[in-house]
Amino acid sequence: MEAQDCGKNYWCVKTDLSDDGEVHLYADSALITDTGDVVFRNGDGLALISFAEGNWSAFYAASTEDGSPLAVEHWAGEVEED
Repeated sequence: MEAQDCGKNYWCVKTDLSDDGEVHLYADSALITDTGDVVFRNGDGLALISFAEGNWSAFYAASTEDGSPLAVEHWAGEVEED
């Protein structure tokens, strides 16, 4: 199974658990639980990966071309327009 087969949406999670501070993944949906965890699921509801509260600071729908946030026009230090 290829990563893109796990979901139709491409996400970025900001986390100190990765050397570069980001984890990029495919999933159909993202849910923040009552305890502050973020869980990414496929269309069948299967949890593909989760990040415990305190282990992530942000997540967003990302571009498959460069990983930048799709819905953000300006984010100082994160999104730089050419």
